[in-house]
Amino acid sequence: MTDKKSDFYNGLVASINKDWLTRSFMKLDETTLLMSKIKNNAYQDESLNEQLELNFKSYFFYVQFLSYIKQVLYFKKVHLVESAKKKQCNAYDVDNIPSSSVSSQKISDDLLSGLTNKNKYILKLLYEEGYSQKEVAQQLSISEAAVSKNKRRSFSKLKEKNERLQ
Repeated sequence: MTDKKSDFYNGLVASINKDWLTRSFMKLDETTLLMSKIKNNAYQDESLNEQLELNFKSYFFYVQFLSYIKQVLYFKKVHLVESAKKKQCNAYDVDNIPSSSVSSQKISDDLLSGLTNKNKYILKLLYEEGYSQKEVAQQLSISEAAVSKNKRRSFSKLKEKNERLQ
């Protein structure tokens, strides 16, 4: 092997040892065989270098594709975990909230008697438990607008009831 070719080959091997991608590429049987042909080739056959480059490009694409698939699977897993958590948190059927969930010691039952269990529960979460409208919406799997609407309707019913009592 000529000095120039030997220097090229040694430089190539040294640079390969620094990069995990090329290291893993070099461990392939086909690459090892091709590199030995390049090393032992007395005359510089460009077709071997071109074949090595083509093999590397193909391998690089394969690694990128696997990386993409890994990311897709990871984000799908994250989505599924979040969905499962959300389903566990949202065990309440908003329209059929049991009256035991809305019993309150701070708010008198006769004052709230005109409200639905849903409205009572939303008021309890907002004012007794201290949740924000956003947190109540997430817990009940309804929109913030629906929480606000139920709160507004509850207040208007309470206001009407208060005016009748006076």
